[in-house]
Amino acid sequence: MNRKTTCTILAVIFLMFAGCASVVTKTVYPVQINSVPAGAKIYIFNSMGEKVYEGLTPAVVHLQSSAGFYKRAAYSVTFIKDGFEEEKAYIRCKVDGWYYGNIFLGIIPGMLVVDPATGAMYKIENDRIMKSLTPLPNYSLNTATLRIYGIDDIPNSMKDRLVLISD
Repeated sequence: MNRKTTCTILAVIFLMFAGCASVVTKTVYPVQINSVPAGAKIYIFNSMGEKVYEGLTPAVVHLQSSAGFYKRAAYSVTFIKDGFEEEKAYIRCKVDGWYYGNIFLGIIPGMLVVDPATGAMYKIENDRIMKSLTPLPNYSLNTATLRIYGIDDIPNSMKDRLVLISD
């Protein structure tokens, strides 16, 4: 068998068992996370509620686009900063356009097995998160004061952090 025939056969075998998205794209994406003001504590949780990252803004976090075989990843980002309401943002994944290339090229194993197994069939939809934090009413960052609030004056996002002192 000559060299040209061997290369052609290898190329055909490669195309038959490769996934279009697996060859062209990636499975881990950088996501830029910023807040105004900067310096907010961020926690990123996957769809199963597991913490996958903890840090401060601004940050670049590398996240998987797949959560398993035929399962796209999804993340929630929680922003916390003294003097500001707790905020949330969401990172979602969608089917990568290159995945559909398997149909046009007739690469059925790539579509049914390779791309779903490698996670390359998905890509992160929003790779830049910018959150403007809302200041808490009557909160001063510059002076240490004691203020007494009624339960109705406390924002709902803070109520789960209340601690009962006495009955």
